[in-house]
Amino acid sequence: LTSLALNLTALILTWTRGAWAALAVSAIAFVIIRSRRAPKILLLPTVMLPLAVFLLPSDVINRFMSIFNLEDTSIASRLSIWRSSLDMLLDNLLLGIGIGEDAFREEFSKYAEDSVSAPHSHNLFLELGLEVGIFALVLFLFLIVIRVRHRASYAKYVRNSSVDYLCT
Repeated sequence: LTSLALNLTALILTWTRGAWAALAVSAIAFVIIRSRRAPKILLLPTVMLPLAVFLLPSDVINRFMSIFNLEDTSIASRLSIWRSSLDMLLDNLLLGIGIGEDAFREEFSKYAEDSVSAPHSHNLFLELGLEVGIFALVLFLFLIVIRVRHRASYAKYVRNSSVDYLCT
């Protein structure tokens, strides 16, 4: 509960749309994984979702509604940064540009569209590929796949709910 309270506090203070969406998706996934009656339990949030429009502050609703609005300066600048970062990645595919904000800032100035400046690429996978190259990015993705497979295999064999709860 303390961890949840700290995460919610960070979300409230930053208003990060992606983090709010991730929290909602992970909460739904947790309910599905933990409950044998998931469809019945998910009925309540599904019914309450339209009510969220009236219960949540208008700032939160407007923030979520602007996710796909290309006129939003946050979205437009990120798209520009991603395009420039992808061009930079394609030019430095094997070894990357080096680690850190200084290396990114120096190299990004050559690729930036519309004089946009950024301390990083705003995307973990792009950033990893840019800093250390495609081989490290592929290794990272491989490790993620292995971890997911390991977790799925573990969940298949653990049937005791008390052990599963303690280990999850």
